[in-house]
Amino acid sequence: MSARPRAVVLVAALCAAARIAHAECPEGTPQAACVLHEEGVAALTAARYDEAATKFRAAIASSPSARSYLGYSQAVEGQGKLALAYETMLVAQRLSNEELAGAGAKDPTKIGRAERIKYKLGELGGRVGFVWLRLPEGVPQQRLVSIHREGEGDLPSPIGRWVTVAPDKQVLIASLDDGTQLQVVAKIAPGSQSSLVIPIPAQPPRQQPQQPQQPQIRPPSPVQPQPPPLAQPPLPPPGPGQPIDPPYQKPSPPPLPSSWLALGMTLVGPGPKLTDLDASLNSGIGLFGLFERRAGASLGLSFRANYVSHPANDVDFDSSVSGYELMLLAGLRTMTRTVHGRLEAGVTISTVEGDVFASSFTTSRTDVYPVIGVGTGLQVGRARFHLAILYAVNPSSSGVAPEMPIRFMGEIGIDLWRRP
Repeated sequence: MSARPRAVVLVAALCAAARIAHAECPEGTPQAACVLHEEGVAALTAARYDEAATKFRAAIASSPSARSYLGYSQAVEGQGKLALAYETMLVAQRLSNEELAGAGAKDPTKIGRAERIKYKLGELGGRVGFVWLRLPEGVPQQRLVSIHREGEGDLPSPIGRWVTVAPDKQVLIASLDDGTQLQVVAKIAPGSQSSLVIPIPAQPPRQQPQQPQQPQIRPPSPVQPQPPPLAQPPLPPPGPGQPIDPPYQKPSPPPLPSSWLALGMTLVGPGPKLTDLDASLNSGIGLFGLFERRAGASLGLSFRANYVSHPANDVDFDSSVSGYELMLLAGLRTMTRTVHGRLEAGVTISTVEGDVFASSFTTSRTDVYPVIGVGTGLQVGRARFHLAILYAVNPSSSGVAPEMPIRFMGEIGIDLWRRP
C-alpha cells in the first residue's frame, strides 16, 4: 500500500475513534478527558500498565471522575503498587457515591461501576496491610515532617489514622524537622492490622561548641550541604478542590434495602382463656407474611398478617375446644443492620369452636381484640428471627367472651424479595 492510502486509512481510523469517544463521553466531561480515558482503557486491556497509569493520571488532571480513578487504581495495581491502588479505589468509591446520589442515579453504567468498585475494594483490602503509626512518648508530632512509602508514594497526615501499606514488607522513610531521615520496616500480613512506633528522639542532637586553647585565625571551612531528600513518586494529580488525602476506612457495607417481603412460621402462646369453662386453648402455630419499607434514615414501616391455629384441647371426657385467629398489625421498626426493635399495633380476630362428642353439637364465636406488640428482631442474611410480647385489650363486658392473656410470639422466616 502506498503512503497516501495508508495516511487516508489512518486519518479515517482516528476520526472513527474520536466519534466513538465523543459518543461515550459523559455529559459535562471535557472531550480531552474522555479521549485520555479511552486510551488508558486500551493500554490497561493490553496490560501496558505504565502507559495506562499515565493516561488515567492525565484524564484525572483534566476532569476527576469515578471511572478514571477506577482505571488508575487498576493500572497501579498492575504495577504492583497495591497500597496506592487501594487508596485510589477509596477515592473512586467516594466519587461513585456522589454519582449515585445525583441525577441519573439509576443509570446501569453507574450502578455497574459502583458494584465493580465495591468488589475491588474488598479484594484489595484483603491483599494490603494496615498500620497505625505512633511516636514515642514525649516526642512532639512537629518533629515528623513527612513519611514516604518506598514504591507506594507519600503518606499525607500519617499520624492518627490507619495507613495502608504493601503486604509482608513495606519500607517507610521518615523525614524529621532537623533534616535527618529514619528508615522503618513495617511487616504486616495481608489483610491484617498492627501498630508501629517510629523511633524518633525527643530532641535533635546538639553540637557542643569547642573551646579553643588560644585564639587563632583559621580559614573558614566550606559548608557541608545536607543530602537531598529521596525521590518521591507523586500521587495522582488532584482535581480542583479535591486533594488526594483519603483517610483509611474499611469498605462500607452495602446500604439496607428500601423494602422487604418475608414469609415464615409463627408460634403464639398461651391461647385464649375460656372463663366460663375454666379452660384455655392450646398455644397456636401458623404462618406470617411481612412487608417492610424504609421511611427514613433510622425508621421503617412494618405491615404483617399472621394466621395462627390453636389445636383442640379436651375440656372434659365428651367435649373439646379449638380455635384460630388472624392478626393484622402495622407499626415501626428501627433501620439497623442486624438487631432491630419493633413496635406494632392492630387487631386479632379470634374464633373459638367447641365440640360435644355425644351429641355432635358444635358452637362457634368470633371476637375482635385490639393488640399492641413490642419486640425485637435479628437479621442474618436473608433469614430473620422475631420475638415479641403481645398485649390484647379485652372487652369490658366480657360475658362469655374468651379472655386474651399477655402472650409471647416467636417467628422464624426468610426474605423472599428485596428492593435496593
